[in-house]
Amino acid sequence: MNEEEPKSNIRKRLDKMEDDLKYGRLRVDTEEEQKPFKYPFKWKSAMNRSTGKAGENKVLVLYLNIKGEIEPPKLIPLYSGNIIIWKHKAYEFDPRATWTIKIKRKIVKVVVIREIDRRPVSNLDWDEIKARGDATDSDEILVKMVTKAQIEKAKTQINKGVIIVIGIIIVAAIVFFLFFKG
Repeated sequence: MNEEEPKSNIRKRLDKMEDDLKYGRLRVDTEEEQKPFKYPFKWKSAMNRSTGKAGENKVLVLYLNIKGEIEPPKLIPLYSGNIIIWKHKAYEFDPRATWTIKIKRKIVKVVVIREIDRRPVSNLDWDEIKARGDATDSDEILVKMVTKAQIEKAKTQINKGVIIVIGIIIVAAIVFFLFFKG
């Protein structure tokens, strides 16, 4: 049993090295180390106030306006338990539609509202998205298949190129030996 463990360990290491050689560059492109997002000072102060004792009748709102801009988050009071009023427009509040943002060691709950929609941005319409065919759950498999196909195509192109170059060298050698050595 002791003899099999080092062999399997070596095999695992070899498999990992082969995988790194094949897909390493692609992984580096997609999995770069990302620095945490630095929130603007005004945003941080609003988020810090939301974690304090502001009362349960207020919610931190991140507003996406019609111009395609994100407005700084604000603490907005809830009316009748589930209505948010921003810029004289009423929006629904659903506690299941809250998003969490981590700032250092604090977890902040945020509701994201679009100016053009009465309901907050959420994952509650998952079944509807799946029915439309817009779900991204199968994309990982598809992306892997495409990258593998591209790698295989590149290998065949390289092999064809090598064969053509070798053929040209052989023809040149034959011509050289027939006409210049004879």
